[in-house]
Amino acid sequence: MESLKRKVVVLDNGGETCDRYTIIFRETADIYGCSSNPFHPMGIGQYCANAAQMIGWKQLLVRENRIAVNIYLKDCKNIGKRVKDLETLPEDVKKYIKQIYE
Repeated sequence: MESLKRKVVVLDNGGETCDRYTIIFRETADIYGCSSNPFHPMGIGQYCANAAQMIGWKQLLVRENRIAVNIYLKDCKNIGKRVKDLETLPEDVKKYIKQIYE
């Protein structure tokens, strides 16, 4: 997870919804949602949107995608608190993030 620390932002809504975690990849601006156990038959793990497209931008450069992610994070404060230490995430969530990244 250490290698992904600068490449991903994870937000946790504390279990208010079944897709508790919001995962945002800085380089692509892609947004995913997942439950605490995304591989369970009743779990959730899905692509949600692209931050750049949500604010009306086309996906162009990595630099622009990172700016779009920052704008998205400022506008969407209600989707959860930022997880500062990715190692504290459930093992299945860490595995899910790694699988998406690869």
